[in-house]
Amino acid sequence: MAGEKKYLDETGLGLVWIKIKAFVHGQSLERAIYVADFGTVSSLPQTVSNAAITADMVVLEASLGTPSAFTGNITATTADGSVTLEGGISGESDVRLVLGRPGNLRLLSQPQAVSVADGTTVHFDVAATGVGLTYQWQWKSASGTDFGNSAGINAQRPTMYVTIHTAHNGGQYRCVVTDAAGNTAVSDPADVTVTS
Repeated sequence: MAGEKKYLDETGLGLVWIKIKAFVHGQSLERAIYVADFGTVSSLPQTVSNAAITADMVVLEASLGTPSAFTGNITATTADGSVTLEGGISGESDVRLVLGRPGNLRLLSQPQAVSVADGTTVHFDVAATGVGLTYQWQWKSASGTDFGNSAGINAQRPTMYVTIHTAHNGGQYRCVVTDAAGNTAVSDPADVTVTS
């Protein structure tokens, strides 16, 4: 499709191609971005060398001319002075990678306590800065001693919506934010009070 872009997913599961309509991979860069233009690639591996590339850079975006030319997983490995693209290719494609150094993972805002009537839908929010952020909301009941992961895709976003019931009274929600390097930040717990 015209206008499609791809990026390399840094999830700890390996670098895999994921198709999206626009580049929406949330991150905050505290240092410069470097564009590695491979030109027309007909075989892999291929390496781009430049003194500006360092081993701590990660791939933020990948633009491909003809994605169907690639077969299997495509990986990009950075080192001091170079980035190497590896994988399978059945034809040729223009390849351009955007590289950047991760900013430090940092929470910018915390979820807030709620006090609402039974049956009310509320939302808990967290904001963070970093590269390749993922979110996991957790819940602890009033009688519980440990937090456990909340289920569903709704619990894997910066904002989580929950319908509050009497069983929630006295419990707490918090969010664990993880960046592309595996660093984690845990939000303050937000208290839940059911008023009726």
